Amino acid sequence: MMKNNIWVTFGIVILGSGLCLAQSDPPSLGELAKRNKTTSKAEKVFTDADLPSRKAEATETVVPAAAQNASHEATAAAGSPDKKESAKQTGPATKDSPAVAELKKQIASYQQDEDMWKKSASRYESLLADETNDFRRETYQGALDNDRKNVAFYQEKIDQAQSALANAQKSGSSAPSASSTGQP
Repeated sequence: MMKNNIWVTFGIVILGSGLCLAQSDPPSLGELAKRNKTTSKAEKVFTDADLPSRKAEATETVVPAAAQNASHEATAAAGSPDKKESAKQTGPATKDSPAVAELKKQIASYQQDEDMWKKSASRYESLLADETNDFRRETYQGALDNDRKNVAFYQEKIDQAQSALANAQKSGSSAPSASSTGQP
C-alpha cells in the first residue's frame, strides 16, 4: 500500500512539473516585435501643400450674371496697376455707393437661394408625380409645400431689397445732381 502511495505521489509531482513547463511557452510574435523594435518611425504631417488641389465640381451652384460681373470687376480693378484702366473696366460699379453695392449683393444672394428652392420644389413635384406609396406621397407633398413657402419668402425678400435698391439709387442720384446745380 505504501508502495502504491509513493507511485501516486511521484505521478502527481511529474504531472505538476509538466504543467509548469507548459506555461513557459516561447514569446508570441507581438512580444518579439516589441523587443526587436529599435527605433520608431517619424510621423508624417500632411499640409495643404502636400495634398493635390481640387478642381471645381460640376455640382457647384451657378452664380447669377450680376454677381459674376461684380466679382469680375472687383478682381480686374484689384489686379490692374493702371488706375485709369481699372476705372474703365469697372465702369458704373465705381459710381455706386457702398449701400447700393451691398443691396445688389443681397439681391443676388436672395435670387440664388430662391433658385435653389425652386429646383428643390420641381424635384419634389416630379417625385410626387411618379410615386404610388401613400406615405411617400405625403412626405413629398409636405416637402413641396415647404419649398414653395421658401420660394415665396425669398421672392418677398428680393422685392423688398429691390425697392430699397431703387430708393438708394434715387437718393444717390438726386444728391449729386442737387450739389452740381449750385446753391440757391
